[in-house]
Amino acid sequence: MVLAFMKPLKNILKFSEEINKSIEIIHPRIANKNYLSFVSGKIKYSDLSKEITESLFVSNWDMLDRKKTNLRPLLFLLCVGGMGKNPEKYVKYASALEMIHNGTLIHDDIEDNAKLRRGDKPIYSKYGLDIAVNSANLLYFAPFLFFKKYPKEFSRKVKLRAYDSLLEHLNRVTWGQGIDIYWHGQSKVPSIRDYLQMCCYKTGAIDRMVFSLAGILSKKNNKKVSELENFGERLGICVQIHDDFSDVCSVSKKENRNKSIGNDISEGKKSLVNIFALQRLSEKDAKKLLNILNEQTHDKKKILQALELIKKSGSLEETLEFARKEFDILKTKCVKIFNSKYGIIMRNFLDAMKKDMETKYSEMEKDGENN
Repeated sequence: MVLAFMKPLKNILKFSEEINKSIEIIHPRIANKNYLSFVSGKIKYSDLSKEITESLFVSNWDMLDRKKTNLRPLLFLLCVGGMGKNPEKYVKYASALEMIHNGTLIHDDIEDNAKLRRGDKPIYSKYGLDIAVNSANLLYFAPFLFFKKYPKEFSRKVKLRAYDSLLEHLNRVTWGQGIDIYWHGQSKVPSIRDYLQMCCYKTGAIDRMVFSLAGILSKKNNKKVSELENFGERLGICVQIHDDFSDVCSVSKKENRNKSIGNDISEGKKSLVNIFALQRLSEKDAKKLLNILNEQTHDKKKILQALELIKKSGSLEETLEFARKEFDILKTKCVKIFNSKYGIIMRNFLDAMKKDMETKYSEMEKDGENN
């Protein structure tokens, strides 16, 4: 699945087809005795590969086979190219990041009581809550097997740095999700700084991990890796703002990227859009909006009422302006961080994300005029 703002990544989109193939090497569709022995040593009593397949691998591959953007692995490969390496040789490590990302999505859907994921039922809804929790957990752990499968590709020092980075960021993203959930239904409205820090721990952690691992596996020094991590974290914040903004702009439409509409309103999220709105509205209107958010309702009428309050506040315009500035800051950093070829691709990608937000805002405004 190629979204409009991903078109600048056309030079690396060709690697998308290899992502699942690489995953399948270390996370097969059907577990067998040999695979279990490779992962955890000789089987002592009985071969339970069938049970492991049915209870974990089937649901994981249901998720992995659905149409997806592969955005994180593609950004990883872009970064590797920007470090002067051949992206083709790093596809399997990009696949590891896709596995982790899918694990977070399975957990997100449980925690948000989501109704739709990539055009189908969420994993927890389709296979059961218990299966989904374990499936997501395995997608966090299994990627480490790439280093076991290919033990000679990197030195022990590089692998240790990679392990440290992955563990750090798995902690970070769990913190971020915890904070985001904690704010659901809370009467207290987080500050903008609170929101940005939460993003650093949530989506920012995912993208920080992408750029961190790319730098480490490209054998860059700590200073360069730190520079990449800061870039990735800031990009992750922009991705979160883009998603917050897109969700609200899509409320009046039937579908938003194969997810149910009005997610952030129905989940009571304290997104940047909602925080700006709550800060700008009159006390009476802010109370109305906060009450709707705290209800975590799927009532379309109430969701549309919340949208009208958000639009009335001028929050969308403020969010768009905030995002524009963030994207422009990242564009200036591209020149110093990446080589010329991939720096241009990254700049074009950032411009495309910004334009995507502007287009969605314009379309929503037109819809409002026509209704």
